[in-house]
Amino acid sequence: MNASTVLPLEEIPLTVKPATHPVPAAQPSAETWWRHGFRRFLRWFLVRICGVKATGLERLPCAGGVIVAPNHLSYTDCLLLGALSPRPVRFMGTHHFLQYRWGRLLYRAAKVIPVDASRPSSCLRAALKALQAGEVVAIFPEGDISISGQLQAFKPGVELLARKAGVPVVPVHLSYCARDRQRFFFRQLQVKYPKLRDPKAARLCLLPPMAAENATADALRRAIEDTGADTYAQQPFVQSHLAAEAVKALAARPLDRQVVDCSRGRQELRSGMILAAAFAMADRWREPLADEARVGVVFTAGLGGMITNLALALLDKTPVNLNFTAGSAITAKCIHQAGLKTIITAGPIIAKLPDDFPWTERTIDLVQEQQAVSKATMLWHFAKVVVLPPKALLRLYRVPTEGADREATILFSSGSTGDPKGAVLSHRNVLGNIQQIKDVELLNRREKLLCYLPTFHSFGFTVTLWYPLVTCLPCVCLPSPLETKKIAETVEREQVTIMVGTPTFLRPYLNRVKPEQLRSVKYVVGGAEKTPEGFAEKWQQTFGSLYLEGYGLTETSPVVGVNLPATEHYAPRIRKGSIGKLFAGMAARVVDPVTAAVLPRNAVGMLELRGVNVFQGYLNDERRTREAFHDGWYVTGDLARIDGDGYVFIEGRLSRFSKIGGEMVPHGTIEEAVARSFQLDEAETPLVAVTGVQDARKGESLVLLSAVEIRPELLRTRLQGEGLPNLWIPRTIKRVDHIPRLASGKLDLAGLNKLAGA
Repeated sequence: MNASTVLPLEEIPLTVKPATHPVPAAQPSAETWWRHGFRRFLRWFLVRICGVKATGLERLPCAGGVIVAPNHLSYTDCLLLGALSPRPVRFMGTHHFLQYRWGRLLYRAAKVIPVDASRPSSCLRAALKALQAGEVVAIFPEGDISISGQLQAFKPGVELLARKAGVPVVPVHLSYCARDRQRFFFRQLQVKYPKLRDPKAARLCLLPPMAAENATADALRRAIEDTGADTYAQQPFVQSHLAAEAVKALAARPLDRQVVDCSRGRQELRSGMILAAAFAMADRWREPLADEARVGVVFTAGLGGMITNLALALLDKTPVNLNFTAGSAITAKCIHQAGLKTIITAGPIIAKLPDDFPWTERTIDLVQEQQAVSKATMLWHFAKVVVLPPKALLRLYRVPTEGADREATILFSSGSTGDPKGAVLSHRNVLGNIQQIKDVELLNRREKLLCYLPTFHSFGFTVTLWYPLVTCLPCVCLPSPLETKKIAETVEREQVTIMVGTPTFLRPYLNRVKPEQLRSVKYVVGGAEKTPEGFAEKWQQTFGSLYLEGYGLTETSPVVGVNLPATEHYAPRIRKGSIGKLFAGMAARVVDPVTAAVLPRNAVGMLELRGVNVFQGYLNDERRTREAFHDGWYVTGDLARIDGDGYVFIEGRLSRFSKIGGEMVPHGTIEEAVARSFQLDEAETPLVAVTGVQDARKGESLVLLSAVEIRPELLRTRLQGEGLPNLWIPRTIKRVDHIPRLASGKLDLAGLNKLAGA
């Protein structure tokens, strides 16, 4: 039953005398024999037939009034909690169903307390009376169903009711592994239910009781969110192997048009042909790569990288996609750290890379390998993909089916120091992130995704490579995110509906692309850097498509959260300036960067994360791994705040702040003020950047790096006009040819520091 009404309890005169805590051992009214028998039958059916798991039932007090506060995923929640609870539960539910005869009968039989916003005092008196009589009352703090599993805002009704009644509150976490949706037979309400054939269909976990004075909405949300992060990581899907899930998906829809590669001309492959090509390559490489656990991969976005990564996964090898733009010295370090003996690439890529690129002794040319496979062999593989069921293919090709915490890939990033560090992502991490994205309905098979991010980029690896393979999402591939004109022409020709990229990569579209060329695009997902002020509005005005800001890190596989468009089941979930809510299966907290004390909602501090998609550590680097975690939480290095509804606002990297005179000064805010006050056109590339240098007197001092002429006295005047304090105004201005950036489009912090110190 859905208690969707926000109850202003503090404004309601209650005549029922509240009890004091602890509650006297009042006994509830005896449960009728038929209700008790029906609950026992349901318990047997759910546990034995449906495979529902219930833990922590002993935490429910055996006597006295108690409030249970579960998250709300479906109407099945009431069935599960009511049947599995050791004590009878009375639910508070919306009065909407009372207009139906069956609803009135059901409410009377289940002793539901109806909630009516127009008459809140009556339901509150009924709830208080039930609690003081020693009964268990259930109320859903979210007040509405969240099919995706993302926690919604917790209403204050539970904590106010607990305080007035003086009873403890038991948080309850509910989760479903099967995310099937069916139309309910009345009013087309969306209902999710567990599959009977899934042995781990649903989980119910009762958490330790909270005293009435401690059971705040924030405390309840944190407790349920933390438990959800652990439970999500135990789902059967994330225990699987990337190769097995890709085989199941592609073999189930072998004739679907899956990938259009526009790297050189136009090449289109169906799902079955992609899988057949990967099987053919896996057969050729099985013996040569038998003694190698990891294999290097050098490809741009496209079919070559997709087939190679899938073929290596079929052999249970770890593909290490190398950043060929990082320079020969950095790449050589990555190859050495990963212990690579073989690199798979293509002849045209070899020809374009510099002569000093550190190729391994054995370099495999994918083009030559494909030419060595006869058409008859390819057709034979394709025929097996079309005819045989997925389970038969898994056995026939000896595809690994258990991945879990085993190594799926190593993604190298230079960080701010330029020294490469390899983030080890497991199959659980990548599959978990794929499922999280799928849950929120951000990408579905009705859309067409533009894939131009390289596979050495975490978003390129998970979202534009493995997500289409595991979900059969149609995609269009291009080799580079910098070819703006070619991208626009391809989007128009192929009718792409979803684009992804960083604001740096997307800026040129505003000046170079005609709006009608991107008419098919429904929305653009931007991340990797904070969206400049006004950019989203300008994009939407120019092209008419939504700009959705998201947030992710290599270490989180990568997506953490994103603002979400309207879907068949949801209204838009967008909050300006935020990166959306955390995905289901994640928990977050904000701590003081100095004391590490956990901060309340809306306070700015260091963002720490935990969840199914958070990596386990860096390759062969125990020191960095220890520094990356604090009490089991991953330290993101980003300053953020989380509002009362769960939306996350990223304020900036801690490394992009300077501590001057005891005050944290944000570089990004100053850069935006400079660009705004001097009316700088940064549509193509950033023209200014701020960094900090050592200062003997103040600890740090600000340096403005500028690719345009700016006079110090004019800078001071205009920034003061923008309302910036004197402490935030750079005293030093250095003219540079250009602002250094990484291949991902982010500012090159090491390069900025080098220029500032020169």
